[in-house]
Amino acid sequence: MKSFRSLTAICLWISCLMTFSSSAQIADSPAILSKPYTPPLYACMGNSPVFKNFIQIQQNYIPHNDFTSPLIVPKKIKMRFVVLESNNAKKKADNFRKKDIKSLKLMVEWLNQFMSELKQPKRPVREVCGDCYIKDERIRAELVDVIFVNDTLRPRTKQGLGEDSILNIYLFVDSNKVDKNSKYPNYRFPGAWSYPGGTYYRGRQQGNLAIYMFNTFLSAKDYPKIDPNMTFNDMLWLETFRLMHEIHHVLGLGHLQKDNHTNFGFDSGGCDGPDFLADAFPDGCPMTYDDKETINIMNSANWSNYLSPLQIARVHRNSFIGQTSRFMYPVESPDKHPWVIDSTQVWDFSIRLFQNLIIKENQTLTIKCLLQMPLNSKIILEEGARLIIDGGIIDAYHENSTWKGIQLINSSDHFSQAVEIINNGQLKGLQ
Repeated sequence: MKSFRSLTAICLWISCLMTFSSSAQIADSPAILSKPYTPPLYACMGNSPVFKNFIQIQQNYIPHNDFTSPLIVPKKIKMRFVVLESNNAKKKADNFRKKDIKSLKLMVEWLNQFMSELKQPKRPVREVCGDCYIKDERIRAELVDVIFVNDTLRPRTKQGLGEDSILNIYLFVDSNKVDKNSKYPNYRFPGAWSYPGGTYYRGRQQGNLAIYMFNTFLSAKDYPKIDPNMTFNDMLWLETFRLMHEIHHVLGLGHLQKDNHTNFGFDSGGCDGPDFLADAFPDGCPMTYDDKETINIMNSANWSNYLSPLQIARVHRNSFIGQTSRFMYPVESPDKHPWVIDSTQVWDFSIRLFQNLIIKENQTLTIKCLLQMPLNSKIILEEGARLIIDGGIIDAYHENSTWKGIQLINSSDHFSQAVEIINNGQLKGLQ
Protein backbone atom coordinates (compact mmCIF):
# COMPACT_ATOMS: atom_id res chain seq x y z
CA MET A 1 0.00 0.00 0.00
CA LYS A 2 1.18 3.50 -0.74
CA SER A 3 2.93 5.53 1.87
CA PHE A 4 1.24 8.74 2.83
CA ARG A 5 3.09 11.54 1.16
CA SER A 6 1.54 14.80 2.33
CA LEU A 7 2.14 16.39 5.71
CA THR A 8 -0.76 18.75 5.06
CA ALA A 9 -3.11 15.86 4.42
CA ILE A 10 -1.80 14.08 7.50
CA CYS A 11 -2.63 17.09 9.66
CA LEU A 12 -6.09 17.39 8.16
CA TRP A 13 -6.71 13.70 8.76
CA ILE A 14 -5.46 13.77 12.35
CA SER A 15 -7.67 16.70 13.26
CA CYS A 16 -10.78 14.72 12.46
CA LEU A 17 -10.05 11.26 13.84
CA MET A 18 -11.93 11.86 17.07
CA THR A 19 -15.16 10.46 18.45
CA PHE A 20 -17.32 13.57 18.35
CA SER A 21 -20.19 13.90 20.79
CA SER A 22 -22.38 15.86 18.38
CA SER A 23 -25.82 14.43 17.74
CA ALA A 24 -26.51 13.15 14.23
CA GLN A 25 -29.60 13.39 12.10
CA ILE A 26 -29.90 10.29 10.01
CA ALA A 27 -32.17 8.70 7.46
CA ASP A 28 -34.53 5.75 7.43
CA SER A 29 -33.04 2.38 6.60
CA PRO A 30 -34.98 -0.68 5.43
CA ALA A 31 -33.33 -2.84 8.04
CA ILE A 32 -33.40 -6.54 8.77
CA LEU A 33 -34.37 -6.30 12.40
CA SER A 34 -33.19 -8.47 15.23
CA LYS A 35 -35.25 -7.19 18.13
CA PRO A 36 -33.27 -7.92 21.28
CA TYR A 37 -34.85 -9.97 24.01
CA THR A 38 -35.05 -8.08 27.31
CA PRO A 39 -34.81 -10.74 30.01
CA PRO A 40 -36.08 -10.37 33.58
CA LEU A 41 -33.34 -8.91 35.74
CA TYR A 42 -33.51 -11.61 38.40
CA ALA A 43 -32.65 -14.26 35.82
CA CYS A 44 -30.06 -12.55 33.66
CA MET A 45 -27.58 -10.70 35.82
CA GLY A 46 -24.63 -12.96 35.04
CA ASN A 47 -24.15 -14.18 38.61
CA SER A 48 -23.43 -17.83 37.80
CA PRO A 49 -19.94 -19.27 38.39
CA VAL A 50 -19.41 -20.02 34.70
CA PHE A 51 -20.08 -16.39 33.84
CA LYS A 52 -18.01 -14.85 36.61
CA ASN A 53 -15.08 -17.23 36.28
CA PHE A 54 -15.00 -17.83 32.54
CA ILE A 55 -17.38 -16.06 30.15
CA GLN A 56 -16.70 -12.48 31.27
CA ILE A 57 -12.92 -12.89 31.67
CA GLN A 58 -11.37 -10.85 28.89
CA GLN A 59 -8.05 -12.73 28.89
CA ASN A 60 -9.82 -15.95 27.89
CA TYR A 61 -10.45 -14.50 24.45
CA ILE A 62 -6.82 -13.78 23.51
CA PRO A 63 -6.14 -15.83 20.36
CA HIS A 64 -2.55 -16.92 21.27
CA ASN A 65 -1.73 -19.76 18.87
CA ASP A 66 -4.66 -22.03 19.72
CA PHE A 67 -7.09 -21.38 16.92
CA THR A 68 -9.27 -24.36 17.88
CA SER A 69 -10.81 -22.51 20.84
CA PRO A 70 -14.53 -21.83 20.34
CA LEU A 71 -14.00 -18.37 21.83
CA ILE A 72 -11.84 -17.13 18.99
CA VAL A 73 -13.50 -18.65 15.95
CA PRO A 74 -13.28 -16.19 13.05
CA LYS A 75 -16.21 -13.81 12.84
CA LYS A 76 -17.44 -11.18 10.44
CA ILE A 77 -19.26 -7.92 10.99
CA LYS A 78 -22.01 -7.21 8.47
CA MET A 79 -22.14 -3.60 7.30
CA ARG A 80 -24.45 -1.44 5.26
CA PHE A 81 -23.50 1.96 3.84
CA VAL A 82 -26.40 4.42 3.95
CA VAL A 83 -25.84 7.37 1.62
CA LEU A 84 -27.76 10.51 2.56
CA GLU A 85 -28.79 12.40 -0.53
CA SER A 86 -30.17 15.92 -0.51
CA ASN A 87 -32.99 17.43 -2.52
CA ASN A 88 -30.66 20.37 -3.07
CA ALA A 89 -29.11 19.81 -6.50
CA LYS A 90 -25.83 21.50 -5.60
CA LYS A 91 -25.36 19.47 -2.41
CA LYS A 92 -26.37 16.26 -4.18
CA ALA A 93 -23.63 16.76 -6.74
CA ASP A 94 -21.11 16.89 -3.90
CA ASN A 95 -22.26 13.68 -2.26
CA PHE A 96 -21.33 10.06 -2.83
CA ARG A 97 -22.59 8.80 -6.17
CA LYS A 98 -23.60 5.37 -7.42
CA LYS A 99 -20.46 5.07 -9.50
CA ASP A 100 -18.47 5.27 -6.25
CA ILE A 101 -19.84 1.92 -5.05
CA LYS A 102 -16.82 0.15 -6.54
CA SER A 103 -14.62 2.38 -4.37
CA LEU A 104 -16.62 1.38 -1.28
CA LYS A 105 -15.96 -2.25 -2.11
CA LEU A 106 -12.27 -1.44 -2.44
CA MET A 107 -12.31 0.18 1.02
CA VAL A 108 -13.81 -3.02 2.48
CA GLU A 109 -11.05 -5.04 0.81
CA TRP A 110 -8.45 -2.76 2.40
CA LEU A 111 -10.24 -2.99 5.75
CA ASN A 112 -10.04 -6.78 5.71
CA GLN A 113 -6.37 -6.55 4.75
CA PHE A 114 -5.71 -4.24 7.71
CA MET A 115 -7.47 -6.59 10.15
CA SER A 116 -5.77 -9.73 8.83
CA GLU A 117 -2.28 -8.19 8.69
CA LEU A 118 -1.93 -6.14 11.88
CA LYS A 119 1.26 -4.19 12.35
CA GLN A 120 3.86 -5.20 14.93
CA PRO A 121 4.00 -2.81 17.90
CA LYS A 122 6.91 -0.41 18.19
CA ARG A 123 6.58 -0.18 21.96
CA PRO A 124 5.27 -3.53 23.30
CA VAL A 125 4.50 -3.74 27.01
CA ARG A 126 6.81 -6.74 27.40
CA GLU A 127 6.19 -7.29 31.10
CA VAL A 128 2.52 -7.90 30.28
CA CYS A 129 2.49 -9.70 26.95
CA GLY A 130 6.01 -10.38 25.64
CA ASP A 131 6.15 -9.22 22.05
CA CYS A 132 2.45 -8.27 22.31
CA TYR A 133 1.85 -9.22 18.70
CA ILE A 134 -0.98 -11.15 17.09
CA LYS A 135 -0.95 -10.85 13.32
CA ASP A 136 -4.57 -11.70 12.51
CA GLU A 137 -7.45 -10.24 14.49
CA ARG A 138 -9.76 -12.98 13.08
CA ILE A 139 -12.47 -10.41 12.43
CA ARG A 140 -13.60 -9.59 8.91
CA ALA A 141 -16.05 -7.14 7.36
CA GLU A 142 -18.75 -7.98 4.87
CA LEU A 143 -20.51 -5.31 2.84
CA VAL A 144 -24.10 -6.49 2.39
CA ASP A 145 -25.81 -3.39 1.04
CA VAL A 146 -25.47 0.21 -0.15
CA ILE A 147 -28.65 2.25 -0.06
CA PHE A 148 -29.44 5.81 -1.06
CA VAL A 149 -31.99 7.72 0.97
CA ASN A 150 -33.28 11.26 1.01
CA ASP A 151 -32.11 13.23 4.03
CA THR A 152 -35.55 14.81 4.43
CA LEU A 153 -36.50 11.51 6.08
CA ARG A 154 -34.11 12.09 8.96
CA PRO A 155 -36.63 13.01 11.72
CA ARG A 156 -38.36 9.65 11.30
CA THR A 157 -35.41 7.56 12.42
CA LYS A 158 -35.34 8.16 16.15
CA GLN A 159 -36.80 4.73 16.93
CA GLY A 160 -35.75 1.24 15.93
CA LEU A 161 -32.32 1.96 14.46
CA GLY A 162 -30.48 0.36 17.35
CA GLU A 163 -32.27 -2.93 16.70
CA ASP A 164 -30.78 -3.38 13.24
CA SER A 165 -28.87 -6.62 12.73
CA ILE A 166 -26.47 -4.93 10.30
CA LEU A 167 -24.08 -2.12 11.25
CA ASN A 168 -25.20 1.07 9.51
CA ILE A 169 -22.48 3.41 8.27
CA TYR A 170 -23.89 6.78 7.22
CA LEU A 171 -22.17 8.82 4.49
CA PHE A 172 -23.14 12.47 4.25
CA VAL A 173 -21.89 15.97 3.49
CA ASP A 174 -21.17 18.41 6.28
CA SER A 175 -20.47 21.79 4.70
CA ASN A 176 -19.50 23.28 8.06
CA LYS A 177 -16.31 21.19 8.25
CA VAL A 178 -14.01 23.81 6.77
CA ASP A 179 -11.07 25.85 8.02
CA LYS A 180 -11.86 29.38 6.91
CA ASN A 181 -8.45 30.60 8.08
CA SER A 182 -6.51 28.21 5.87
CA LYS A 183 -5.33 28.68 2.30
CA TYR A 184 -8.20 26.44 1.19
CA PRO A 185 -11.33 27.76 2.93
CA ASN A 186 -13.63 25.82 0.59
CA TYR A 187 -12.05 22.43 1.26
CA ARG A 188 -14.44 20.35 3.38
CA PHE A 189 -12.34 17.99 5.42
CA PRO A 190 -13.45 14.45 6.35
CA GLY A 191 -14.20 12.95 9.73
CA ALA A 192 -16.37 10.49 11.61
CA TRP A 193 -17.89 9.67 14.96
CA SER A 194 -19.42 6.63 16.65
CA TYR A 195 -20.28 5.40 20.13
CA PRO A 196 -18.38 2.68 22.00
CA GLY A 197 -20.43 -0.45 22.54
CA GLY A 198 -20.12 -2.39 25.79
CA THR A 199 -21.32 -5.67 27.21
CA TYR A 200 -24.70 -6.06 28.78
CA TYR A 201 -23.03 -6.68 32.13
CA ARG A 202 -20.37 -3.96 32.52
CA GLY A 203 -22.14 -0.82 31.42
CA ARG A 204 -24.11 0.07 28.32
CA GLN A 205 -23.72 2.76 25.73
CA GLN A 206 -27.02 4.57 25.27
CA GLY A 207 -26.25 6.15 21.88
CA ASN A 208 -27.11 4.60 18.52
CA LEU A 209 -24.58 1.91 17.62
CA ALA A 210 -23.77 3.18 14.15
CA ILE A 211 -20.98 5.04 12.37
CA TYR A 212 -21.31 8.50 10.86
CA MET A 213 -18.75 9.54 8.22
CA PHE A 214 -18.84 13.01 6.68
CA ASN A 215 -17.23 14.35 3.51
CA THR A 216 -15.46 11.03 2.90
CA PHE A 217 -15.72 10.99 -0.89
CA LEU A 218 -16.03 14.72 -1.30
CA SER A 219 -12.63 15.26 0.32
CA ALA A 220 -11.10 12.40 -1.66
CA LYS A 221 -12.20 14.08 -4.87
CA ASP A 222 -11.14 17.60 -3.88
CA TYR A 223 -7.88 17.11 -2.00
CA PRO A 224 -5.79 16.09 -5.04
CA LYS A 225 -6.48 19.60 -6.36
CA ILE A 226 -4.61 20.91 -3.30
CA ASP A 227 -1.83 18.31 -3.32
CA PRO A 228 -1.15 16.77 -6.77
CA ASN A 229 0.90 14.03 -5.09
CA MET A 230 -2.28 12.64 -3.56
CA THR A 231 -4.80 10.62 -5.53
CA PHE A 232 -8.45 9.85 -4.93
CA ASN A 233 -7.52 6.31 -3.83
CA ASP A 234 -4.79 7.60 -1.52
CA MET A 235 -7.42 9.56 0.37
CA LEU A 236 -9.83 6.62 0.52
CA TRP A 237 -7.02 4.41 1.78
CA LEU A 238 -6.57 6.80 4.70
CA GLU A 239 -10.30 6.91 5.28
CA THR A 240 -10.22 3.11 5.60
CA PHE A 241 -8.04 3.50 8.70
CA ARG A 242 -10.67 5.87 10.04
CA LEU A 243 -13.35 3.28 9.30
CA MET A 244 -11.36 0.60 11.13
CA HIS A 245 -10.96 2.96 14.09
CA GLU A 246 -14.70 3.65 14.27
CA ILE A 247 -15.68 -0.01 13.85
CA HIS A 248 -13.54 -0.86 16.85
CA HIS A 249 -15.26 1.85 18.87
CA VAL A 250 -18.55 0.10 18.10
CA LEU A 251 -16.99 -3.23 19.10
CA GLY A 252 -16.05 -1.86 22.52
CA LEU A 253 -12.69 -0.10 22.31
CA GLY A 254 -12.17 3.48 23.44
CA HIS A 255 -9.33 5.90 22.77
CA LEU A 256 -6.12 5.17 24.62
CA GLN A 257 -5.57 8.82 25.43
CA LYS A 258 -7.79 10.65 27.89
CA ASP A 259 -9.66 13.38 26.05
CA ASN A 260 -12.90 15.30 26.05
CA HIS A 261 -14.69 12.99 23.64
CA THR A 262 -14.51 9.49 25.08
CA ASN A 263 -13.65 7.77 28.32
CA PHE A 264 -10.51 5.71 27.74
CA GLY A 265 -11.71 3.23 30.37
CA PHE A 266 -15.18 2.61 28.99
CA ASP A 267 -16.41 -0.82 30.00
CA SER A 268 -13.17 -1.50 31.86
CA GLY A 269 -13.59 -0.06 35.34
CA GLY A 270 -10.68 2.29 34.70
CA CYS A 271 -6.99 1.59 35.19
CA ASP A 272 -7.59 -0.78 38.11
CA GLY A 273 -10.63 -2.55 36.70
CA PRO A 274 -10.87 -6.18 35.62
CA ASP A 275 -10.96 -5.21 31.96
CA PHE A 276 -8.04 -2.80 31.99
CA LEU A 277 -6.09 -3.07 28.74
CA ALA A 278 -2.74 -3.41 30.47
CA ASP A 279 -0.93 -4.32 27.25
CA ALA A 280 -1.98 -1.15 25.42
CA PHE A 281 -0.41 1.51 27.66
CA PRO A 282 3.41 1.55 27.42
CA ASP A 283 3.63 4.70 29.58
CA GLY A 284 0.92 3.89 32.09
CA CYS A 285 -2.78 4.62 32.19
CA PRO A 286 -4.23 6.76 30.84
CA MET A 287 -2.14 8.18 28.07
CA THR A 288 -2.46 11.94 28.23
CA TYR A 289 -1.24 12.55 24.70
CA ASP A 290 -1.33 10.96 21.27
CA ASP A 291 1.74 8.76 21.06
CA LYS A 292 2.33 7.98 17.41
CA GLU A 293 5.01 5.46 18.30
CA THR A 294 2.43 3.04 19.69
CA ILE A 295 0.88 2.78 16.19
CA ASN A 296 -2.35 1.63 17.84
CA ILE A 297 -5.43 2.16 15.68
CA MET A 298 -7.32 3.47 18.73
CA ASN A 299 -4.92 6.37 19.20
CA SER A 300 -6.47 9.25 17.36
CA ALA A 301 -3.10 10.39 15.95
CA ASN A 302 -2.41 7.19 14.05
CA TRP A 303 -3.03 5.83 10.58
CA SER A 304 -1.61 2.44 11.37
CA ASN A 305 -3.30 -0.81 12.30
CA TYR A 306 -1.90 -2.31 15.50
CA LEU A 307 -4.16 -3.84 18.15
CA SER A 308 -2.93 -5.32 21.41
CA PRO A 309 -3.84 -8.90 22.45
CA LEU A 310 -6.30 -7.66 25.08
CA GLN A 311 -7.93 -5.27 22.62
CA ILE A 312 -8.46 -8.20 20.27
CA ALA A 313 -9.77 -10.26 23.18
CA ARG A 314 -12.34 -7.61 24.08
CA VAL A 315 -13.62 -7.53 20.52
CA HIS A 316 -14.12 -11.31 20.53
CA ARG A 317 -15.75 -11.31 23.96
CA ASN A 318 -18.14 -8.54 22.98
CA SER A 319 -19.03 -10.56 19.87
CA PHE A 320 -20.52 -13.16 22.23
CA ILE A 321 -22.01 -11.05 25.03
CA GLY A 322 -21.83 -7.45 23.83
CA GLN A 323 -24.40 -5.01 22.55
CA THR A 324 -22.81 -5.25 19.11
CA SER A 325 -23.07 -9.04 18.97
CA ARG A 326 -26.12 -8.53 16.76
CA PHE A 327 -23.82 -7.33 13.96
CA MET A 328 -21.51 -10.36 14.21
CA TYR A 329 -21.83 -13.56 12.18
CA PRO A 330 -19.86 -16.81 11.77
CA VAL A 331 -17.37 -17.38 9.00
CA GLU A 332 -16.93 -21.14 9.44
CA SER A 333 -19.34 -24.05 9.32
CA PRO A 334 -21.05 -24.41 12.74
CA ASP A 335 -19.64 -27.91 13.27
CA LYS A 336 -15.97 -26.95 12.84
CA HIS A 337 -15.23 -25.64 16.35
CA PRO A 338 -18.21 -26.54 18.58
CA TRP A 339 -18.82 -25.06 22.02
CA VAL A 340 -18.58 -27.98 24.44
CA ILE A 341 -20.33 -28.17 27.82
CA ASP A 342 -18.31 -30.65 29.90
CA SER A 343 -19.69 -29.69 33.33
CA THR A 344 -23.11 -28.85 34.69
CA GLN A 345 -23.74 -25.14 34.10
CA VAL A 346 -26.39 -22.44 34.48
CA TRP A 347 -26.36 -19.74 31.81
CA ASP A 348 -27.94 -16.66 33.41
CA PHE A 349 -26.64 -14.35 30.68
CA SER A 350 -27.50 -13.58 27.05
CA ILE A 351 -25.03 -14.93 24.51
CA ARG A 352 -24.71 -15.31 20.75
CA LEU A 353 -22.87 -18.45 19.63
CA PHE A 354 -21.12 -18.92 16.30
CA GLN A 355 -21.07 -22.74 16.27
CA ASN A 356 -22.83 -25.90 17.38
CA LEU A 357 -23.33 -26.49 21.09
CA ILE A 358 -22.51 -29.94 22.49
CA ILE A 359 -23.59 -31.03 25.98
CA LYS A 360 -21.36 -33.91 27.01
CA GLU A 361 -22.40 -37.16 28.64
CA ASN A 362 -24.33 -36.81 31.94
CA GLN A 363 -23.96 -33.00 32.03
CA THR A 364 -26.79 -30.46 32.37
CA LEU A 365 -27.09 -27.00 30.83
CA THR A 366 -29.80 -24.65 32.12
CA ILE A 367 -30.76 -21.65 29.97
CA LYS A 368 -32.28 -18.74 31.92
CA CYS A 369 -31.71 -15.98 29.38
CA LEU A 370 -31.32 -15.66 25.60
CA LEU A 371 -29.17 -18.07 23.60
CA GLN A 372 -28.83 -17.18 19.91
CA MET A 373 -27.82 -19.99 17.53
CA PRO A 374 -26.29 -19.39 14.09
CA LEU A 375 -27.73 -20.45 10.76
CA ASN A 376 -27.91 -24.25 10.28
CA SER A 377 -26.47 -24.96 13.72
CA LYS A 378 -27.72 -27.47 16.26
CA ILE A 379 -27.55 -28.36 19.94
CA ILE A 380 -26.25 -31.89 20.44
CA LEU A 381 -26.95 -33.91 23.60
CA GLU A 382 -24.85 -36.97 24.36
CA GLU A 383 -25.89 -39.95 26.52
CA GLY A 384 -27.49 -38.77 29.78
CA ALA A 385 -27.11 -35.05 28.92
CA ARG A 386 -29.88 -32.65 29.89
CA LEU A 387 -30.99 -29.28 28.52
CA ILE A 388 -33.31 -27.22 30.72
CA ILE A 389 -34.87 -24.05 29.31
CA ASP A 390 -35.90 -22.32 32.51
CA GLY A 391 -37.69 -19.14 31.48
CA GLY A 392 -35.07 -18.56 28.79
CA ILE A 393 -35.24 -18.48 25.02
CA ILE A 394 -33.21 -20.35 22.42
CA ASP A 395 -33.61 -18.62 19.08
CA ALA A 396 -31.98 -17.91 15.72
CA TYR A 397 -30.10 -14.65 15.12
CA HIS A 398 -33.07 -12.78 13.63
CA GLU A 399 -36.37 -13.36 11.89
CA ASN A 400 -34.75 -14.22 8.54
CA SER A 401 -32.47 -16.88 10.03
CA THR A 402 -33.11 -20.41 11.31
CA TRP A 403 -31.26 -23.15 13.18
CA LYS A 404 -31.66 -26.94 13.05
CA GLY A 405 -32.76 -27.65 16.60
CA ILE A 406 -31.78 -30.28 19.16
CA GLN A 407 -30.24 -33.65 18.35
CA LEU A 408 -29.73 -36.62 20.70
CA ILE A 409 -26.77 -38.85 19.83
CA ASN A 410 -25.67 -42.12 21.41
CA SER A 411 -28.57 -41.69 23.81
CA SER A 412 -31.29 -44.04 24.98
CA ASP A 413 -33.29 -41.11 26.36
CA HIS A 414 -36.50 -39.83 24.85
CA PHE A 415 -36.56 -36.17 23.86
CA SER A 416 -38.92 -35.39 26.74
CA GLN A 417 -36.41 -36.85 29.18
CA ALA A 418 -33.42 -34.97 27.77
CA VAL A 419 -35.06 -31.58 27.19
CA GLU A 420 -37.19 -29.78 29.76
CA ILE A 421 -38.96 -26.46 29.09
CA ILE A 422 -40.29 -24.69 32.18
CA ASN A 423 -41.38 -21.24 33.40
CA ASN A 424 -42.47 -20.10 29.92
CA GLY A 425 -39.19 -21.03 28.26
CA GLN A 426 -39.23 -21.06 24.47
CA LEU A 427 -37.61 -22.73 21.47
CA LYS A 428 -37.82 -20.40 18.46
CA GLY A 429 -36.43 -19.91 14.97
CA LEU A 430 -36.31 -23.62 14.10
CA GLN A 431 -36.09 -24.91 10.54
